[in-house]
Amino acid sequence: MTITRRTSLVATSLSLFTLFTLVAGPAVGQQKSTSPASTVRKASFDRSPPGAVQTVRFHKRPARADDQVEQTLALEMRMATTLRQGNEVTERSQTKVRNDQRRVVTATHIEAGRTVAVRVRYLEATKQLSATENAQPAATSDDVSKTSQPVAGKTYFCQREPGENGKLAITYEDGNIPPSDECQIVAQHMEMLGRANPLAEFLADKTVAIGDTIEVPRETAGKIFNVGKLFGEVAGCSLTLKKLESHDAGTHAVFLARVEAASNNASQMRLQVEGPLAVQVDTCRVVNLDLSGPIAMSETRGSFSTSYQAIGTGQVKLSIASTYRDAKR
Repeated sequence: MTITRRTSLVATSLSLFTLFTLVAGPAVGQQKSTSPASTVRKASFDRSPPGAVQTVRFHKRPARADDQVEQTLALEMRMATTLRQGNEVTERSQTKVRNDQRRVVTATHIEAGRTVAVRVRYLEATKQLSATENAQPAATSDDVSKTSQPVAGKTYFCQREPGENGKLAITYEDGNIPPSDECQIVAQHMEMLGRANPLAEFLADKTVAIGDTIEVPRETAGKIFNVGKLFGEVAGCSLTLKKLESHDAGTHAVFLARVEAASNNASQMRLQVEGPLAVQVDTCRVVNLDLSGPIAMSETRGSFSTSYQAIGTGQVKLSIASTYRDAKR
């Protein structure tokens, strides 16, 4: 049972990693503007007198070949699990999973204003897993060594085939097809390639005042935070604009993001996270995301005569930082 439980938890952590890396996406999947001017429009926000409410209007930016983004991602999940058979507790355990990744994504081909092909280079990709049972002392981060993921140090060429449901083709730069474990990881991270950026589609042309809270429709939130089968669907999502920050690359709108997801099938899962989400005003691209909150699971396993219930509670933390290098015109 212990092996099954650990495997399930690792799968949960990988699903979470995929869930939130979709927010960052291959940064260049914007849909082409229908405006006569296809260049980037400057961020516009109201420089009102002191005491007045500031507002900001968001814009999109058409993708260009050679656009590049470097992303640093970190996910950590801790969970305490109890196994029960009837009224008897058969096992207690604590598990910690951590995934770290640093990658560079470069747009190589644009069609109809969307990036349909990229080159992704994994500068770093590591994972950690520690598990303790019953009365054993909990392992510290120093007790657990990092292991490289199979994509670490490698470069891949990814292209979305034509059509709404076009498949994602993944090869090495020499055209050879990578092993299935590598393809699975890359496919999860490049899921949004060739598709419209749902966050940009939602925010573009909206005017928002500091202090305003935007309730994101569930269908849209489900595309922004693609929770997949494990968590069922996004039950709620809101964005509260907290402040505007000026940077060399433009203005960033910093939201407080709140996301809740739940699944009530055979494996019941619940996730509630919140934290700052920083978005470029003139492109709607995510530059920083730092979410944390509780996670809980409950599921029944085994056959009728040997069934047992697994109940887990814990915390999840995820951060994404993106640095963009726009192609020269």
